[in-house]
Amino acid sequence: MIEWENNAADTLKIYVNEHQKYSETVTLFNDLTIVENELGESYRLDNNVRLYIEKSKEDQPGLTIEKIAKGWSQKKAIKNASEIAYVHDLLNDKLVLDNFWISPISSKTNPEKVVINLALPEGKYVFIDNDFGDYLAKKIKNDQGYYRK
Repeated sequence: MIEWENNAADTLKIYVNEHQKYSETVTLFNDLTIVENELGESYRLDNNVRLYIEKSKEDQPGLTIEKIAKGWSQKKAIKNASEIAYVHDLLNDKLVLDNFWISPISSKTNPEKVVINLALPEGKYVFIDNDFGDYLAKKIKNDQGYYRK
């Protein structure tokens, strides 16, 4: 779990990383998207990212990033999950999340996803940028009657 200092700000702001790392992509059959890095290496790009928000049992926020993959065996699934590259930045009260991840093309036929678990203490507010609304997972308990997005 990644933890950060509880600063004076009572609102955590969540934004989508707007710096496009891959300006050119190729989409193949079954929505398989391939990208190349500056060295010409090809990777699979996927937007199967989900954000879960829950009440923290601690006095400060906590963040865990789970990389989940399948494979022909448990060993292969663990290897596939470890090869997922997902980027996020935490700067004081601003959490910047990518809305995609990349992995080697060799795992292209396996369902994979990134799950972001954010635990917030009572009294901490959260602002979620509209661009990240599609990545919210399930209903999030709140006192405003909001449901996803």
